[in-house]
Amino acid sequence: MLSNNETGAVFPVKEVMQKVKEKLASHGNVFCHTDAAQSIGKMEINVNDLNVDYLTIVGHKFYGPRIGALYAKKPGEITPLSPIFFGGNQERGFRSGTENTPMIIGLGAAARLVNDNLELYIKHMYEMKLYFLGKLREVFGNDCMHFNHPMIDEQSKCLVNTINVGFYSAEWSTDFTASAILNNMSKVVASAGAACHSPQNQQASITKPSKVLIKSGVSSDVALRSVRLSLGRQTSKQEVDEAVVQLYNAVCMAAQRKI
Repeated sequence: MLSNNETGAVFPVKEVMQKVKEKLASHGNVFCHTDAAQSIGKMEINVNDLNVDYLTIVGHKFYGPRIGALYAKKPGEITPLSPIFFGGNQERGFRSGTENTPMIIGLGAAARLVNDNLELYIKHMYEMKLYFLGKLREVFGNDCMHFNHPMIDEQSKCLVNTINVGFYSAEWSTDFTASAILNNMSKVVASAGAACHSPQNQQASITKPSKVLIKSGVSSDVALRSVRLSLGRQTSKQEVDEAVVQLYNAVCMAAQRKI
């Protein structure tokens, strides 16, 4: 995974892949894959620089259709690649079945937009994230609010669009979880844990602390009351202001007190 979908933390994939290949070189060829679905459109991605043999993306993560793509370094020549569907000879024999041409074209168009405008997208989301974090600090203070993502000044180590924040104070007598916060927000769509989880798993991530957050050193009390928010290419300061008000009111209702 190139970046985490709950906290936005960017992992040192290049360095890890290099060490893995060096460590296991005596065992023969070593092939490395990274999941870049969460990263595309929010950071520069270069398969050669990452030192990977396989890389996966999915369109809906960068304003494209819900279709995925796999990069393989010269499949069948340098890297092994075997079909999981058999029948026709489509896609050079790697994936039988008629190609979904409209979705493929849509994915390509979305990728081209990223390629042509990535610097602009990153700049806008980074500025909105700074503004969002500032408004959260202004409204909530630091006593009951806990940021679970890498610090914003470490831009290269965190996605520019992802915020993970928890609300907890030992002085609060009311026991609640992130579900109470989410249920009290009518105009803001957020998630507890990974947004791509199924409803059943999403519910489990609300009643139990996120394993990702716990493994990242976040306390169980904070993790249980944490929500993930994402910024987009068109997110405005007005929308951020409205989201912060909604979030503040939702936390106050869940905690049954003014903060």
